[in-house]
Amino acid sequence: MFNFHQSRNSKTKTFVIAEIGINHNGDLDQAKRLIEEAKNCGASSAKLQTYITEKRTSKDSPIYEILKKCELSFEDQIKLFKFGKDIGIEIFSTPFDEESVQFLGEIDCKFIKVASFDATNFKLLKAVASLKKQVIMSTGMTTKKELEKSLIFLKENKLKKLA
Repeated sequence: MFNFHQSRNSKTKTFVIAEIGINHNGDLDQAKRLIEEAKNCGASSAKLQTYITEKRTSKDSPIYEILKKCELSFEDQIKLFKFGKDIGIEIFSTPFDEESVQFLGEIDCKFIKVASFDATNFKLLKAVASLKKQVIMSTGMTTKKELEKSLIFLKENKLKKLA
């Protein structure tokens, strides 16, 4: 579990996540600058998005070109994870397809973020749970019933930890 709030009596450190997402516009150097600024501002971690545009949306989608422009290759993401390690900030990511989940597992991404609109994507959740990593799940777009169903599914698939 991650502690996002710190009480006055608590000795646990607040875990701050800097959302890099796709704000780098697909530029590796810009992504490094954003990660470095996150570190300089005291963030505990920086979160990316890992996806293959063609698996995330169709070519006729109005967001296809934006996502394609902002897509970082797996090779570039390996460089960013190494860069984060070199400067002392944890890098993790939100995968949007099973191949991206597998990639994050292969590079030993410490934890995985699930986007709220994927909280009921059981195919993706099964792939995420199979990594046996800590998971942060957004719930903003889920109903209580959907969330309960997802949590039961993750428990049945032996998810390690959920925040």
